[in-house]
Amino acid sequence: MEASTYKELFAILQKRVLPFIEQKAKEEEDGISKANGRKEWLNKWWQMWRRREDMLNEKSKLKRFIAGSRVSTRIFYEFISSEINPNDALICFLFEDDYSFGIIQSIFHIEWLKEKCSTLKGDYRYTGETVWDTFPWPQTPTEAQVKKVAIAAKALYTERSKALKQYHMSLRDLYRLLEQPGANPIKDLHAALDKAVMEAYGFDDKKDILAQLLALNLFIAEKESRMKKVQPPGLPEFVKNKEAYVSDECVRFEWE
Repeated sequence: MEASTYKELFAILQKRVLPFIEQKAKEEEDGISKANGRKEWLNKWWQMWRRREDMLNEKSKLKRFIAGSRVSTRIFYEFISSEINPNDALICFLFEDDYSFGIIQSIFHIEWLKEKCSTLKGDYRYTGETVWDTFPWPQTPTEAQVKKVAIAAKALYTERSKALKQYHMSLRDLYRLLEQPGANPIKDLHAALDKAVMEAYGFDDKKDILAQLLALNLFIAEKESRMKKVQPPGLPEFVKNKEAYVSDECVRFEWE
């Protein structure tokens, strides 16, 4: 009933979408198609198929969330307003705090991604099962280390956003520049973030990043096999004032 109040749009759906879904539902019922879920889709034919209600519901509880391109040559992440619904081209992380952004944007997550992801025409393709599900987060950071990561992440995000506006460039343009030799303040902020994340992990900067992450991955897996508690992604439970790690900075709709 609500959808039908948008008369012109609803008429387009009736004409172009409904017959397609009815055909697919019939093919599934007759065993012609191996796809499943089409019959259920017919009950909500005016909505997107497999809308990810679980994700949308969780997103609605947040001010913002972290997102990046699912397939990309250069890897960077952005805070997106929860008013915006992402499509399948994005990989989304339902965290709104600066600490989580810092871990996800750090070289540790990026190097793990490059090692564990699949590829599409030579670009990195983020695969949740092999990348996210296996990526180990810092297990015993102190509150001071968590704050240090968050401060470094916020500084990077804020200055990066300012640079985009000042020089009228996209994130893609900016990260292309970071590949070039020479001094760049955004490079320095990335280095500061990586150093803070290194301390949160308790890693040795003289040792291989992937080797240390793999060792931590195996350690966590062993603890989980014994039903022992591990530190999941996101802010640690001991952080009481979680609001202090969340600001309003994000990509949002700009209404004219």
